[in-house]
Amino acid sequence: LPSLNGSLLDLDINGSAGSYGLAGSSSGSGGFGGAIFLQFLDNSTHGIVEEGVSLFSGALGGFDMYVEEALLNFAFTQSGTSAGQYAIAGTFAFIHQDSDQLAYVGSGANITGQGVKLYSGSLSTHINWVGGVASGQNLGFGATVAINDLNRNTGAIIGAIPADTGSQDPDEQPFGLPTG
Repeated sequence: LPSLNGSLLDLDINGSAGSYGLAGSSSGSGGFGGAIFLQFLDNSTHGIVEEGVSLFSGALGGFDMYVEEALLNFAFTQSGTSAGQYAIAGTFAFIHQDSDQLAYVGSGANITGQGVKLYSGSLSTHINWVGGVASGQNLGFGATVAINDLNRNTGAIIGAIPADTGSQDPDEQPFGLPTG
């Protein structure tokens, strides 16, 4: 019968076919290990002054709008196995990011005072470390696949947002806003 030994960090399940644990599997004949990591990020950071809004920044002051996304993302994914004859380990990691950063002043907004400054930025750093380790006396095979899919729209716009699609659907327009 299988037996369970170890703690949370060193889990081992032993049976007639070998052992299975958090570090992969091992046995006298063959071992398999696998790891999967999936991350999905959807972020919108919008600073909007709509048409018809009146702002007064003072005789000595100006109007500054600062919109920024700052991300630091670490992803570590690894699989491993060890066996007497053959060992196979595989790792897959997928990171998907959709981000919109928009500093926008509508064409009908009335801003009085000194200058108007708009800034929009996306400062994203993704570190995706992926590995697969397999050790076997006859055959050891490890495969690793990592995909980073980053889609970012960043804009600082005064006036109408230019259209880049033929669709009337707001979800398909830049920044999800009506264009003109």
